[in-house]
Amino acid sequence: MQTHQAVSSLSTSVMITRRDDVPLNLFYDYWADIHGVLAARAEGAFEYFQHRLGTPLPEFFQGIKGVDQQPAQGDPIVGLAEITFLTPEDREKLVSSAAVGQMVVDEQNVLKGTYMYSTGPGNAQTLTDRTGVPTPQGVSGDYRLIVFVRQAQDVSADEFRTFLRSEWAHAVAQNTDVIKTRLHLLEQFDEQAWPTPNVDHRRSVEQQYDAYLELAFADEASAKHFSHSAQMLELGTQTHRYIAALATYPDFETYTMVFAGRPTQVGLRGLSAFRTLAALNEPVNQKSRDLLSVIFGDNVLEPLV
Repeated sequence: MQTHQAVSSLSTSVMITRRDDVPLNLFYDYWADIHGVLAARAEGAFEYFQHRLGTPLPEFFQGIKGVDQQPAQGDPIVGLAEITFLTPEDREKLVSSAAVGQMVVDEQNVLKGTYMYSTGPGNAQTLTDRTGVPTPQGVSGDYRLIVFVRQAQDVSADEFRTFLRSEWAHAVAQNTDVIKTRLHLLEQFDEQAWPTPNVDHRRSVEQQYDAYLELAFADEASAKHFSHSAQMLELGTQTHRYIAALATYPDFETYTMVFAGRPTQVGLRGLSAFRTLAALNEPVNQKSRDLLSVIFGDNVLEPLV
């Protein structure tokens, strides 16, 4: 089977909260099987990942002083959608696609809030990836975190980004406990950028972020060892000068909906169907273009994985 590494350096990320009257399990089912399958039909995306986030871990970085690590008050983030693009034109193609037109209407069924951020070209970067799993589908066997970062008030955006990219993220990527480091340097939050009806897009200053990192470790013990390492303790002495807040969320399941410009089996058929096929050792005929054309039409893109 052909494999691809994530190569895109351009991304859009959406932080998600769920409606109060929708149970969490039902929310995740809808996000993957209904909303996610619709999103996987949008033109222009190179990759589309759904990250399911657990309860935040305050004080994960115990050696960092003077940085707020308590999650911001308000609705907890339960999901992060990460979409990557090869070119800015591809991102514009997605925004104007028919699928996105339907997604805008669909969000209100289960989503309470969606908060969209974008990166400029070159500002979504994978520094290292030794996971061996470029297309995670569910529990990957390792231990993953999403760390949202808010800039300190007394530094410029350029100073913050230089420190985060060249000092902080670089040091994290060099740590032997870390098997994946991916950094997104976010553009300023604009609540009008994704104005879907009946869904909240307002964020207080404390709820806004300027970057986030995706980290992976072999296991939870390795993550704790990393957080207490001499390297992180030394880095922690200067972190507060550039970073005001860190919110660390366990990324307990990640699903790949689109990869290398093509929907995966999850993105095409939904998570429930994917799990059924996986339990039956993925019957070969169910991946054939002829069968998929019968179900989805002649213009179906054969899933890569």
